[in-house]
Amino acid sequence: MKLSTPDTSGAASLEAIARDGSLLRRIAVRIPTYLKDLRENPAWLPMFVLARTMPGRRMHWLGAKRARPVANAGDTMFAGVERGAVVDALRSDGLFSGLV
Repeated sequence: MKLSTPDTSGAASLEAIARDGSLLRRIAVRIPTYLKDLRENPAWLPMFVLARTMPGRRMHWLGAKRARPVANAGDTMFAGVERGAVVDALRSDGLFSGLV
C-alpha cells in the first residue's frame, strides 16, 4: 500500500483545520468549497441549509407525510417499554443527548 506524501506547501489542510481550528476558521476555509458547490448546483444551498439546521429539519418534518403504521406489527422483545414514550424521547433528545 502506498501512502500519499504529506503536503509541504505550508498551508493548513482542511483536515488539520477541522481538528484544531475555531468555529469561525472552519467556516471560513470551507466558503470556497460552498461557493463552488453553489455554482455547480444552485439547488444545493436550500438543501444544505435545511439539512444542517434544526429549524429546517422541523419544517421538513411538519410537511413530510407520516409513515403508515405496520399492519402486521407483532410482539416486541422489549417487554414493559412504551413505544410512544420511546418515540417521543427520540424526537426530543435524539440518539445521543447533547449532540448538536
